[in-house]
Amino acid sequence: MQAAALLQACALAGVRVWRQGDKLRAGPPERLTDGLRTLLRENKPCLLAVVGEAPDSLPPAPDAIDLRDAFEERAAMKQFCGGMSREQAERDAAAETGFTSELAYATLNYKYK
Repeated sequence: MQAAALLQACALAGVRVWRQGDKLRAGPPERLTDGLRTLLRENKPCLLAVVGEAPDSLPPAPDAIDLRDAFEERAAMKQFCGGMSREQAERDAAAETGFTSELAYATLNYKYK
């Protein structure tokens, strides 16, 4: 998974990610879903390489609606205009936008906690 896409997903969920020495920190804890925690742990080495020391060092997050809309639009076009299966269309759209179904679940699941 790309570090930038994961940082965007965190920002969309209202989670800030920063480094503290060789540790990765994220918060506030009440906004961290199990899905985001898992993704952060799995991607810790690449995240440590790109995040700054302070929570304010992240770039602004893209609008959640725009990111999801771009993914959905590309997947639909690939499926209906390109003749791809929905699964293949979503894989291609995810590669182009960085918005995967895994990230969608991890970020949007917060709303239903």
